[in-house]
Amino acid sequence: MASSENIYPVCYPDIITEHTSIEEALQSFPLPTKQINRSYHVENSKKTGYSPVFRNISAKHGLITTMHPDLTTVYDIFQFTAKSSAKSPFLGRRIFHPSTNEFDDFYTYDDFETVQHQRDHLGSGILSIIEQKFPELLSNDNSHDGNKFVLSIFASNCPEWIITDLMCHAYSIPNTTLYDTLGPKSSFYILSLTQSPIIILTKDKILKICELVSNYDQFKDDFKDIKQTLKINLKLMISIDDLDPETDQNLFQLTKSLNVSLCSFNEILSIGESNPHPNVPPNANDLFTISFTSGTTGTPKGVELTHANFMTAVSFLYCHVDVPKNAHSLCFLPLAHVLERYKVVYEISAGAALAFPHIPGKVQTYIDDIKIMGNSTHLCAVPRLYNRIESGLKQNLKSIPGFKGYLIRYIVGFKQRLLFNYHVSESAWLNQLLNKFFINKIKSKIGFKDLNFLISGSAPLNEKSIKYLRAALACRFFIGYGSTETFAAIAISDSLDIKPDNCGPVGVTAELKLKDVPELNYTWDLNKSGEILVSGPQISNHYYKDDKKTAESFEEDELVPGKKWFKTGDIAKIDEKHGNKIIIIDRVKNFFKLSQGEYIAVEKVENSYSTYCANLIDHIFIYGDSYQSYLVGIVGITSAYDENIEGFNNEGFNKSLETLLGKKLKNNDLSLRRFLILEMNQLISPSGLFGFEKIKNCYFKVSPMTIDNDCLTPTLKIKRFSCKKEFKGDIERLYKEGALNLRKY
Repeated sequence: MASSENIYPVCYPDIITEHTSIEEALQSFPLPTKQINRSYHVENSKKTGYSPVFRNISAKHGLITTMHPDLTTVYDIFQFTAKSSAKSPFLGRRIFHPSTNEFDDFYTYDDFETVQHQRDHLGSGILSIIEQKFPELLSNDNSHDGNKFVLSIFASNCPEWIITDLMCHAYSIPNTTLYDTLGPKSSFYILSLTQSPIIILTKDKILKICELVSNYDQFKDDFKDIKQTLKINLKLMISIDDLDPETDQNLFQLTKSLNVSLCSFNEILSIGESNPHPNVPPNANDLFTISFTSGTTGTPKGVELTHANFMTAVSFLYCHVDVPKNAHSLCFLPLAHVLERYKVVYEISAGAALAFPHIPGKVQTYIDDIKIMGNSTHLCAVPRLYNRIESGLKQNLKSIPGFKGYLIRYIVGFKQRLLFNYHVSESAWLNQLLNKFFINKIKSKIGFKDLNFLISGSAPLNEKSIKYLRAALACRFFIGYGSTETFAAIAISDSLDIKPDNCGPVGVTAELKLKDVPELNYTWDLNKSGEILVSGPQISNHYYKDDKKTAESFEEDELVPGKKWFKTGDIAKIDEKHGNKIIIIDRVKNFFKLSQGEYIAVEKVENSYSTYCANLIDHIFIYGDSYQSYLVGIVGITSAYDENIEGFNNEGFNKSLETLLGKKLKNNDLSLRRFLILEMNQLISPSGLFGFEKIKNCYFKVSPMTIDNDCLTPTLKIKRFSCKKEFKGDIERLYKEGALNLRKY
């Protein structure tokens, strides 16, 4: 197999030379907007069944792989920052006090130098224990790898998560991650496939892992198609939380009975401080992590990502997104997924301070943490979280009484018109005046007084929400496109785009082409659309120990040996009139045929409802039976919606979802359902959906799809297979009831 270095040699922007210092190089970014806001057709790259290959105009001489020739691994980045910003705040937390059962109302930070010492102590402590108890885990062939094992992390976001990850970089230990929503079967699969002997985890996860170790027989039949024998090889558990010999005696006894050693994070730090081991820096092509996708169906796929992949991903962000001065952010998206991990390395390179939620995983408390931080400069989140922020803002502004409330709501609407109808820039004097006397007060109230920009990824976010948040928070808004296999974003929008319906052109670190999907009428010749295929130094080219899925998901390049194109499964349209920007419109696999022969692209339909009915619904699952001529659905209704529904039967449904509306929803009230379906179908009129693409019957529920019931991924995407199973009875009842009469109410 050809190496990545041969296909994509080290390349950095033209503004950087071998004589440029790292400090000077980093200050040269981002690249000017005019140099990166469009892509071009690579000459003679058009093949039958495909579009031409697209490259960013700043990548004509090669795809960018790094910001500087001396930065080739994540280890290099942290070493540089730990030296240049040694005393700057880095990892922050709100300390909990058991005596009062309360958290501090302020954040306490460790600086970069302190974290560097903790990293080295942790690595030294782990190697010391391995040398004493498990020497077979160490490589004896004098290879560069140094170690023959994969370390696992099973914890919510916390400073120790970052320290563990940094330790893995410093000692060339690849890692993988577990998370609650994987479930026991997938967790067993990952631990068995990787043969991971060491896991660093929070104390509340220890029993879950012990159950996997002791009950592995129950999962064997689930993986009959796997060639190798699956069995967990766990030898050491390291608890991030302190352990008490008396109160935690049951944990020590249980792990001992399973021949697994158990100790605390702080114990390992103490051992490492007394027994220092030198760093074992990685090479660019060394394995950085195995990121198992939560996916929407089937067994998780382990995406192999190298340090070269990661450095290219960080270079993409540097070229396209500027780092705010005195950068601070809340690290709340799951670190088990690549979006937050690559954002964190981007922030590390800039010497940013990272704060962690005081109650990880509890979304309702994040705004409180941001308020206490008080100086958050940027935020990276998924669409559903932005929808919650938008709904919260609207509710707060709506609750302001009298003329003051009317005025501030009018100002936000007026500013939207200035920005998007009259194209008045944010820096214009009128917008600056509105910000000074009105908008900044809104921002300060919720902890965003220093907010510079927002970034959204994972799934499409409706255009109305972007416009509202940009106006109400006086900030820029980036829309990124990518996946685990592409190490997060390979395209990102112009943060000040007056028509925020796109993900921008392909970035400077990848190339892109579209593959025709004729069965859905998506072809380059017909409508400049098709399935997105991507290639480049940022993209993984293999799934861990899974040649079959690798072959299914990647295409070999016809001309360049070893070069692969990842088949994303996303369908996009290329906007040739505006710099070849990418507009995501559908998914390849998510379609079905109705009885009359019409194909339904279900994600396109669901996105249309989510976009145009954002104030009514949280999530929507649409289903079409090939023996039926119409669509049905399950809709999660939002409590923020109380404008139009109060007119129904004059019963004032703005009381609350838990009272009158809640009862009618629970009872699947037919009149209410007809009213809401009519509302939804009226709202989506501008979408251009055909009549057969519109819902004809559905049930409305409060939070029917959650991570806990396995209907949503951790990034809040619909898990279609799980939804179909969860709502099988509802779907059958809806089809039995038949299409509702929706011609008039």
